[in-house]
Formats: sequence, C-alpha cells, structure tokens
Amino acid sequence: MIQTAFLLWAALASQSPDSAARAALTRAIFTTRDSVRAVRRSAAAFRRDLGAASPDLVVARSQAVRSACAGAIPPATALDSLLSAQPRERGTPVATRARVERRLGDLRATLARCEKEFDPGYWYTRSDSLRAWGPYRLQQIENVLRAYEYEIQTYVAAIGLRYSS
Repeated sequence: MIQTAFLLWAALASQSPDSAARAALTRAIFTTRDSVRAVRRSAAAFRRDLGAASPDLVVARSQAVRSACAGAIPPATALDSLLSAQPRERGTPVATRARVERRLGDLRATLARCEKEFDPGYWYTRSDSLRAWGPYRLQQIENVLRAYEYEIQTYVAAIGLRYSS
C-alpha cells in the first residue's frame, strides 16, 4: 500500500512542472492575444474620422497607438522566452512551432518600430505627418498582427488549447 501511494505521488509530482509550465505558456499566449487586440483597437481609433480630426486629436490617438504597441512588447517577449525555454509539445509539428517563433519575432520587431514611429514628438509639426502616413503604417502593422494570430491559432489548436473569446 505504501509503495502504491509512493508511486502515485511520484507520478503526480513529475507531472506538476509540466502542468505549471503549460499554465504559464497558456497565460502568456492569452496575455499576448489581449495586448495584440489592444493594438488593433487603438489603430482603429486612430483611423476613425482622421481627415476631420484636429491636430491635438491626431496626436492623442498617436500616443494611444504608441502606448498600445509599447504595452504589447513585454507579453510578446515573455511568450517568446517561454516558447524558447520549453521543449516542443508532443504531437506538435516542428514547423508549426518554428512558424510561431518566427512570427513572434516579427511581431516584437513591429511593435518596437510602432512604438518609435507613433511617438508624436513635436505636437503640431508631426500631426500632419501622422495623418499622412499613419494609415499606411497601421496597415503594415495589421498585416504582421494578422500573420502572427494565424500562426498562434494554428499552434494553440495543435497543443489542444482554445484561442478565441
């Protein structure tokens, strides 16, 4: 009886780090998802009635985009670190994980560039520039976000998680 209890305890103890690592990975995936959605929301707000927006409003919206991009960098970095540190999940194709890691690198670079580019600097001198190239740059950012989300959804499905909602 004691031997059986010991074996059961050993089995549970050996699974604990895996479940803790999986929980941390799950949290990182969903935190990154939420921060990517915040970038999308701020980008949509930036584009809203941009032609009629005052210079102050353009600058305020630019600061919101910049803050959203800056806020998305730490979760993406944490997710990248967790993925790099963990062994590949059983049953997950190597190519799926490699694509996620590549898209995550693209995401991090894009967010860092977004943080710099949407810094309004001098208020009124930059508002016309932001109004002119902002929508184009936001479309480029959206393309990277979309590519990342496609790959992370594929990866999440492969490891048995649900990404939506």
